[in-house]
Amino acid sequence: MRVRVWPGSEQRAPRGSEVVLGDPREPAGYGAALDGVDTLVHLVGVAHPSPAKASLFRSVDLRDELVSVRAA
Repeated sequence: MRVRVWPGSEQRAPRGSEVVLGDPREPAGYGAALDGVDTLVHLVGVAHPSPAKASLFRSVDLRDELVSVRAA
């Protein structure tokens, strides 16, 4: 398993995984992370965002999700 994590978050990656450091907002960094893989699981965001934070969700989490999907 290969995981892409923020620099400084390496310790959060599952034990034994191949870690690729990167910013999920930057499409260029997905090339190496996705090379040779056939499945992308995107785990950036909050499980149950408050409706009051809808605009924040769209401007951060949704944007990051779209970047990763386009890269894939």
